Amino acid sequence: MIFSINPKPKNANRILSVILLSCILLLILSGCLEKKGVRADKGIIDLSAWNPSTQKILELDGEWEFYWENLLEPADFKAQVALQKTGWMVLPDKWNGYSVKGSPLSGIGYATFRLRIKGCDPSKAYGLKILDMGTAYRLWVDGRLLMANGMVGTSKKETVSQYLPQTADFFSSSSTVELVLQVANFRHRKGGVWKSIEFGHAGDIKDKREWALGVQLFLFGSLLIMGLYHLGLYLIRPVDKSPLYFGIVSLITGFRSIATGERFLIWCFPDMNWELFQKIEYLTFYLGVPFFLKFIDSLFEEFSIRVANINVGVTLLFCLLTLFTPIAIYSHTVVWYEVMLIPFALYTLYTVVIAIMNNREGAKWVMIGLLVLFATVANDVLAANELVPPVYLVSFGLFVFIFAQSFMLSIRFSNAFKAVETISKKLSRAERKYRSVFENAVEGIFLATLNGKLLSANPAFFEIFGYQSVYDFDADKTDLNKLWQNDNKGQAKAFSLLETQGYIKDFELATHRKNGDPIEISANIHAVKDDQQNIQYVEGIIEDVTIKKTSEKLKIAKESAELANRLKSEFLATISHELRTPMHGVLGFANLGRSKAHNADRSKILKFFDEIVKCGNTLMNLLNDLLDLSKLESGKVAYQLSEHKLSSAVTAVIDELEALTGEKRIKIRFKAPVGEIQLQFDMQKIMQVIRNLLSNATKFSNPEDCIDIELQDQKEYLLLSVRDYGTGIPKDELESVFDQYIQSSKTKSGAGGTGLGLAISKRIIEDHHGEIWAEQNADQGVTFKFKIPVTGPQYDS
Repeated sequence: MIFSINPKPKNANRILSVILLSCILLLILSGCLEKKGVRADKGIIDLSAWNPSTQKILELDGEWEFYWENLLEPADFKAQVALQKTGWMVLPDKWNGYSVKGSPLSGIGYATFRLRIKGCDPSKAYGLKILDMGTAYRLWVDGRLLMANGMVGTSKKETVSQYLPQTADFFSSSSTVELVLQVANFRHRKGGVWKSIEFGHAGDIKDKREWALGVQLFLFGSLLIMGLYHLGLYLIRPVDKSPLYFGIVSLITGFRSIATGERFLIWCFPDMNWELFQKIEYLTFYLGVPFFLKFIDSLFEEFSIRVANINVGVTLLFCLLTLFTPIAIYSHTVVWYEVMLIPFALYTLYTVVIAIMNNREGAKWVMIGLLVLFATVANDVLAANELVPPVYLVSFGLFVFIFAQSFMLSIRFSNAFKAVETISKKLSRAERKYRSVFENAVEGIFLATLNGKLLSANPAFFEIFGYQSVYDFDADKTDLNKLWQNDNKGQAKAFSLLETQGYIKDFELATHRKNGDPIEISANIHAVKDDQQNIQYVEGIIEDVTIKKTSEKLKIAKESAELANRLKSEFLATISHELRTPMHGVLGFANLGRSKAHNADRSKILKFFDEIVKCGNTLMNLLNDLLDLSKLESGKVAYQLSEHKLSSAVTAVIDELEALTGEKRIKIRFKAPVGEIQLQFDMQKIMQVIRNLLSNATKFSNPEDCIDIELQDQKEYLLLSVRDYGTGIPKDELESVFDQYIQSSKTKSGAGGTGLGLAISKRIIEDHHGEIWAEQNADQGVTFKFKIPVTGPQYDS
């Protein structure tokens, strides 16, 4: 078993020990009960010791004459032929296990019992009361067939089983009354006289029968009403499952109460199939247990749901056996089920003890009801197994438990009402505070329908839009949708967000005041939806951010100007440095060549000129970049469009930069799609873009690294990616590296450059109606990607 909570284990163990000892003592006392008084001896019961004033009903228990596999009638005992008696049997009892000729009997068979009652008063009317036997009988009194149940036969085919409690009156013709009882059983696992045959004066027998029926009907009615009441509570508030489970337990036990004991159900339906009736009796016993455990689980979180589910599985197995096997088989299961209930009962008691220690509401009343209920269940189990007198009390036990539970519910409801009153007072105070905040809030607060009709708003809302009150607003025949028509795109986006995510936050819209002045508002709006997720209305808060936005725009403009001025200064400094370095090289090598010209050999002079040419090329590239950027910004670039394969441009650039990549021993891996299509682009310009990306990747890669270039066909676009594994670019700089004169903070001091290459590349790709961007790699480095449409740019070359 699984215990989820175990606070104060010593106290819990003490309480549990007391409960267990009490239950064990109850069982011992029940098992030790002995019936005292007048008893039959050797087939004769003497009424001389019977006092009807103190013991109105006499149970005809004791030794009866027993004739196995003989169906004898009163005439057979008056014949001169001596009858061979099997022996004596103490009734009530089953004949299972009774030894005949050295062999124990099973429950199947038939027999005759005989008893003589001495000391009867012929002037008085007597009565007999029989509940049921196993499973058909006929009873003669002084030679007259007085009572019968079912049909007694010598085979299963001849025998018809039936349960029908009966009473009958008779007058004795002499002081000695003879009872001859035939019993047959071919279906149940137990055969014999299961319960005491009650004897007394006719009026007393009738009174007891009526009293027993009255008590049974009272219990049934009470359980039925309580069951329906709790089911009604569940229908009103289905969140709490405890009334549901308790109502089902009450109804099941209520129907079981009229299926046992006086068996009122049989009186209502006397022609009910006996096998069907037996299944009802067993199923009402089995099904009540799991619902009861579910009820306890719903009350206290200390109860493990796994325990309840285990019992459900076990009970389902027993129910299936009951439904799909004959009674000769499934009647054996009840004993095993009763044994199986012991650990569940102990665990339930333990759980309620823990609940009491945790001060769970109503746990003490549940414990009181459980103790009474378990005591009566134990009595019924012992009575069913003929260990105590056959007095069945479980219905009474559950009746007590129901009233304990009802009292517990009344306490809960009382506490709930007190809590509701307290909460109502707090809500009233909170509502007053809310109303004060609502009325005096600086922000506009409103409720409106989806089509813009205003339901409620505070004064600040009307002030923002230039209205005096809700009457002024309504008189203007306007609504929120009309107010927001200045910003159709924003309005459409707002509706879309409300439909998809149910709210919009810090959403800005352009609108106007009553007098037409434009304003900008910031809105936080929440959509209130029904169970079908349809928007019923919206509620929100708005703020006039016109002044704030104007200030922000001025601030942004100022910051942009300052940034442009700073970038300009940095650019001039960078250009000065970039121009000065190669110019110094040109002048240095020229002066060196001039000073060495008269005595240096030809190879050195050529080397000086090579360096001058290299520095001159650097200057030329820088000047070309500046010129290209100037042309791109002014829109004076003429593109020479023609159809090419993009892979051809990539391959050409790889070959062109082979010396640069070979110097650092960098491996270029290029992957192109099979069956690549041709598209229109300016070959030289796109090569310039690829050259910039590959040059950057080479500059910032470590020696012996790899650079991966991949070309992908995405139907509408061709996507080219250049991936390196070098120093990378911070995530917050991935967009700014494409701005003019901007370099990454990780690379601006590493390999030189002005930051113009990526800016030029961006303008070229955008002029080809494409897109270029950078992404951080998951491991190391950065990937630059650009895509250009398959259809190509639509303008004159």
